[in-house]
Amino acid sequence: MSDIRQEALLNEYKGNMFEYLTGLMLAKDANLELDYLNSLTSDFQHMLFQQEQFIREYYPKLLTDLPFLAQGLKQKIVEQVGTLDIVKIQLMGKAASAANDDRFNEADILLHTPNKIYPISIKICKANSFVNTKSGGLKSFISKYFQDEQVQRQLDQHIEGILSELTYSLYELADVEPDTNFQNWLNAGLPSLPGQLSGNLREKYLSSLYIMNTFLYEAVAAVLDKDQEQFIASLMPLIGFGSTEIIQATTFYINKEGHYCLSEHLVEDFEVIKKSKRNVKLIQLDNNKTSFNITFEDRTLQLRIKAMNKFTSKSYKVNCSIKKEIK
Repeated sequence: MSDIRQEALLNEYKGNMFEYLTGLMLAKDANLELDYLNSLTSDFQHMLFQQEQFIREYYPKLLTDLPFLAQGLKQKIVEQVGTLDIVKIQLMGKAASAANDDRFNEADILLHTPNKIYPISIKICKANSFVNTKSGGLKSFISKYFQDEQVQRQLDQHIEGILSELTYSLYELADVEPDTNFQNWLNAGLPSLPGQLSGNLREKYLSSLYIMNTFLYEAVAAVLDKDQEQFIASLMPLIGFGSTEIIQATTFYINKEGHYCLSEHLVEDFEVIKKSKRNVKLIQLDNNKTSFNITFEDRTLQLRIKAMNKFTSKSYKVNCSIKKEIK
């Protein structure tokens, strides 16, 4: 297993386990541990078991650190929402049960009380690093999140031209007969993953990403020029607040010789975000990057263009991530 692949699995698995453990700690406090465990599907339990085995084999110190960190975050969540009459704790994992309600798209845990449901987004991340919040297809990103079809169509025209030119140039550099769907490319045994490209092929791929990023930046700037207030409102789902009801609960850690040492637990509701919207700025573009930043008063939103997976599919996405400085 490559180091990159192992790191990707670690990030996914530790996140799933941390969500589960935080829910378990909350359930224990509310005397709902048995109900919580019984609510998990057998598929989800099997997935957790496999992921725990992976962490036990490659990152054994993390197994002792995660429960401690989850216990601390649980306490912060309780302090934020107050003393509640919790009647149910629901884990919203990929293989766990899920509520059919758009309000809960960003929630990892639902705290049910007789009168209200509290959707909680759970994250664990390295202190002062960017945390993924949202990912959307490039061909619908502006229309979906900024509700501007005209700017989206203009962006699509630019992207189609860039991808056509990229395809032709890659074939020319590889000395392969061009086609429109990369079939000749794949038949020649050439790579389909961006990370497998090297030399002139990689340079060409990256230069195309830089140009696509420039046009995305210009599209975002055009939306901002039309209506700043609407623009700022459109950013809320991109920073993890698609609903005013969501509560973001994040544990920041520092890695010390394999141990995840606590930096800070941070629990925020929409009222906190409302204060940070006073000074939103689109930061000047760097033409040699695949990303650009939008700063708030107390955090930075980064938008980055990437291939969905294989660049040969010609499908690209915009990854959104947020960073808040932790002292």
